[in-house]
Amino acid sequence: KATFAAARYMDDVAILYRTNGEGNGAVERLRRECYLPPLRLEEADQEVFLETEFTCAPTGGLRHRLKNKNAGLQDQDVWRYHRYDSYIPQLQKSGVLMGVLKKVEWMASDEEQLRGAATDKLMEFAGLGYPLKVLRRACYKMYGASANPEWVDVARTLHD
Repeated sequence: KATFAAARYMDDVAILYRTNGEGNGAVERLRRECYLPPLRLEEADQEVFLETEFTCAPTGGLRHRLKNKNAGLQDQDVWRYHRYDSYIPQLQKSGVLMGVLKKVEWMASDEEQLRGAATDKLMEFAGLGYPLKVLRRACYKMYGASANPEWVDVARTLHD
């Protein structure tokens, strides 16, 4: 327990351990014995687990947020939602937007992570033609539901 921690969700496993060598033997054993053969653990992106991006905080803890799959890309590569001008009912578009923002809030470890992930997602929706007025309204709805003032700040930072 002093050298590493592990979490498992269905067939996904996240292992957090110190890099000073203390826990490396236990980690290697876990990698070998986690699954019965022929299954085995495979390496994945070091900072991501189930769409959650992790970073080490300067204080030694973990910070996390919803991963932006389009980060660093010139053009939007991952499209997960319908365009605003699609024939999908308005109620469904609104429901998807609100569901995504709730997921952003749920997965954020702190206000800074919430702000960053919310801005990324809102810009993704803006790229799909969602009017800024609709995106701001969604932020205010999130504030009403959660009482988290960060949503008001995020709404104010959205520019035409």
